[in-house]
Amino acid sequence: MRAAIPIVAGELNLHPGAPVIFLERLRIVDDEPVGLSLHHFSAERFPGFPEMYRVRGTITQTLIDSGIPDYTRQKTRISARMSQAREAEFLRLPRHIPLLVQRYLNIDGLGRPLEYGESLSGGEVMVEFTDPAH
Repeated sequence: MRAAIPIVAGELNLHPGAPVIFLERLRIVDDEPVGLSLHHFSAERFPGFPEMYRVRGTITQTLIDSGIPDYTRQKTRISARMSQAREAEFLRLPRHIPLLVQRYLNIDGLGRPLEYGESLSGGEVMVEFTDPAH
């Protein structure tokens, strides 16, 4: 649990400093770290989230068991920046390799903000966008 910084508060429609549940997860593929994800949820809306997540092990199952059967990605902003020392250490990247940063907002079926997150990965990752019309 932590206090919502202004960007998190704004995305989740909370007051700055409101309590949020914060999860930091390191994604591993073939024993190599490939991404670091930062997840923020309203502590008022999901007071039992930390305990449920420990038992269920996934965000999706925790949300389902919290009464959110489905959710949608409303927006994603993609940018790049240089890593901070801690991020580079977690991702085993030299500091001169930029990070690909995806900031996103997930909403519930009623359009209410559900999760604000950031996903960080080495800048050498390829991102492919598909055309939904094809």
